[in-house]
Amino acid sequence: MLLNKIFLIFLLLVSLYGLKAQERIGDKSGFTSAAFSPDGEKVVTTSDDNTAKIWNAVSGELLASLSGHSDQVNSAIFSPDGNKIVTASQDYTAKLWDAASGQLLADLRLHRDEVESAVFSPDGKKIVTSAGSQAKVWDAASGQLLTDLDGHSSWVKSAVFSPDGKKIITTSNDLSAKLWDTEIGKLLADLRGHDDWVTSAFFSHDGQKIATASNDNTAKIWDVASGKLLADLEGHSDIVNSAVFSPDGKKIITASRDNTAKIWDVASGKLLTDLEGHSDVVNSAAFSPDGKKILTAGHYTVIIWDTSSDKPLIYLKGHTWAVNSATFSPDGKKIVTASVDETAKIWDAKTGKLLVELK
Repeated sequence: MLLNKIFLIFLLLVSLYGLKAQERIGDKSGFTSAAFSPDGEKVVTTSDDNTAKIWNAVSGELLASLSGHSDQVNSAIFSPDGNKIVTASQDYTAKLWDAASGQLLADLRLHRDEVESAVFSPDGKKIVTSAGSQAKVWDAASGQLLTDLDGHSSWVKSAVFSPDGKKIITTSNDLSAKLWDTEIGKLLADLRGHDDWVTSAFFSHDGQKIATASNDNTAKIWDVASGKLLADLEGHSDIVNSAVFSPDGKKIITASRDNTAKIWDVASGKLLTDLEGHSDVVNSAAFSPDGKKILTAGHYTVIIWDTSSDKPLIYLKGHTWAVNSATFSPDGKKIVTASVDETAKIWDAKTGKLLVELK
């Protein structure tokens, strides 16, 4: 059960940091993200209209509108128990909400810039936010600030808990990723080696490795215990938006602005296959919870791939503008996409059938 909840958080982060890495189309963002609740019965969406909304994932009924931000809401995610939601906004705040009633529970202020991301720890007791050159750790029950993670010299692009919640990895425009002790905020390791902005980082599901993605067209694999570089994943010809592990930890999939996703062997760092089918930037790529499928999201195309053959199974067609995020449900049976066209759509992951449109 806990593993499923961790994987849900992981899936949202993949789509979120893909969005943060991509180029915005004009000043329009539409629906900026969409994520399932841990039981798969609800979806929370965020938008450039300064709100987040909670929907019934079966009927498409609007259950609650989370109003209170004064600028675009970048992301929203359910707590592991599904009882709370945390939102991150360009208004320099994150907010904590009751997922049943939509009531505001706490304002997470004290940020000096727009909040890029806000996520719960795997046990749901803490929240980490990233804004400006800082990350902050908060108590999820009271909304009180616990510690500041100070050490980056430029914009912090992402902050993610380890699977056991004891560590946090942050990435920054200062060309580094940093590993922190969650409890006391101590810097444990400074991961340097990229030649450009480090846009995202994810732990393997056993917590022993980290994959980083960078604007230098590469991804890298690091050892958590020592902080040492294990492998360079070189082969993309443009910015790498994300690099994430398969559920069994044996593979990594990268998504790039060179219009491809690539699958790599973790042990050797060797390129296994290219997933070519997009005609534009690939914003994000992720494995399904059972590892049997891959979901890639581009500006205008979402593709489901079979991992046994590395061939495309289904093209999800229906959005009329760029897709900002795409993620599997916790059981892997559905997919939710969010688009600049101001809709989110829920799809059957087996057939590609459109089930519900949220707008």
